[in-house]
Amino acid sequence: LLLSLLGKILVSQFANRGTEVSLRISSLDYLGHVASKLRRDAVQSKLKLDTINSIIRSVRESEQETGVSTADGGGDDNGDDVFEDEDKRTRFLQRVLLDYLTVTGGEEDP
Repeated sequence: LLLSLLGKILVSQFANRGTEVSLRISSLDYLGHVASKLRRDAVQSKLKLDTINSIIRSVRESEQETGVSTADGGGDDNGDDVFEDEDKRTRFLQRVLLDYLTVTGGEEDP
């Protein structure tokens, strides 16, 4: 979305002959750098999905051992659907983070 917006602005400015050529070329170069970084970040976030799933799995196992409810609106027994649905994964991680902050009181670890 951000890249699309920047592209449209660049096209409108690139077509304007009143703008200096060096400025237009610099803008195009900068847009290329932004696109490259966005793409790299997207690829890296996909690669870290296994790590996130591993964290979720270990937290769920810990909650099952201690008898803490793992219900996050899904209502299933095994909780494997949290690995498939990005929204459920995000909500689960948010809940775990809030629980952690509640228990620690937001204090830094020594």
